[in-house]
Amino acid sequence: MLYYIYIGNSQTAIDHLSKVTNGMFVTVSGARKAAKIIDGIRERYNTSILYEESTPQKDSQNITFLHKRFPRVYIILITEGLQKEHRKLYLQAGVNNTLSPMASEESLLQMVKFLRLRKEHK
Repeated sequence: MLYYIYIGNSQTAIDHLSKVTNGMFVTVSGARKAAKIIDGIRERYNTSILYEESTPQKDSQNITFLHKRFPRVYIILITEGLQKEHRKLYLQAGVNNTLSPMASEESLLQMVKFLRLRKEHK
């Protein structure tokens, strides 16, 4: 089973992504709460964090915390459009990919295929 942990509060994005993801979808308000949930999941290769973009400095601190604590967890930044000057900051923090809040089910399925391949090769 795939686990998606959404960190953020955009109800529109939460409603949409919870419908198009095929797996367990949990919403939390912050990185610390997400860490508690991830601690309970044995197979971390099956876990993806959907992190809603807000303030780049705060986001990078939270993402760095999560990435250091859970290096096997795939971190996806939920963003309408990442500004060029913030890309390096997010990459250095540990973001693996970006996704639109209104991503199509097809784009999510392609990401799931990638995650399954990733798991097989680890």
